Amino acid sequence: MTTNLTSIATAIRTHLLPTGTMATPLVGVAFFDPIDLLMDKMGHSPTLYSRVMDSMAWMLDASCINQARTTLFARYKTQEIEDCMNFKDFCQQVAEDISHDTLYEGDESNELTLATLLALREHWHDAAASAAAADDHDYKCKSLRQQLDEEKPQSASVDVRANFKAYAAIEAEGNTVLADELYAAMVAQDVIVAQSRAQSNKELIPVILEVLRAAQHHAPSSARFDHLPSTVQRRLTQFAIGAIERTVKDLTKKLAKQPLAFARAVVIAKATTVALSAVIKAKFSEAAELENVTSQTAIDIGRNAKRVACSID
Repeated sequence: MTTNLTSIATAIRTHLLPTGTMATPLVGVAFFDPIDLLMDKMGHSPTLYSRVMDSMAWMLDASCINQARTTLFARYKTQEIEDCMNFKDFCQQVAEDISHDTLYEGDESNELTLATLLALREHWHDAAASAAAADDHDYKCKSLRQQLDEEKPQSASVDVRANFKAYAAIEAEGNTVLADELYAAMVAQDVIVAQSRAQSNKELIPVILEVLRAAQHHAPSSARFDHLPSTVQRRLTQFAIGAIERTVKDLTKKLAKQPLAFARAVVIAKATTVALSAVIKAKFSEAAELENVTSQTAIDIGRNAKRVACSID
């Protein structure tokens, strides 16, 4: 007998979700934390919730690592200008250099952002572990050292490859053979760049670990998600929406023989993404306008320093 998913979804929406779990108008988002929202909205679908929380914990760890790299190269840029110090000498004293309390004072700095992310890390992993337990499976939290060791070259995404193909077609001006050759060359070049970047990251693991250790000592116990810069908050919140969408796609196979559970997951996923989108619109509209400028500034600050670092024997 074929199950009517529309009827199931309606029943779930009416009877299985307590009042307040569906998307409602936002009263205030000043102290918003995506983990709290996910816990509130997704607890009635343990399979969906546990997998999304696993992705969120991974993303926070990745953010810690990336912020440590940003901090390293930004500090080196400052030292290079002020003291004409080469990168190798700087790395030997980096732990001392970023241990000064003044770097973690004020409203915003690379060091303070890193310390705040590290402070949130335990909370997010605890939430992921609780979600896994509710879904009746073990949760394994990898150390940042393990994640650094296991990093692999990132291949071009589907969207990036689509852009490669479109660009190749335009350049080839109707010559399909040439278009294929251009596309293949672009993909191959992207692989080379990714491999080079991964190798450079491997060589910097000891230094990045020193940066992480130094910042961990300054991780504020009172840290909240809203203490992060708006662009970081927005990026992590946007990631949550993508994590939900990817998880629902994965569950189409996993829950193929459980239509009721899958329908429940779809309904809850939709309500959660609507709520997250509302927060982004209400809280991060200005951050969205400034994000590209901020990102480009960070790129420009670190670009020359990274070139120097990669050329050190």
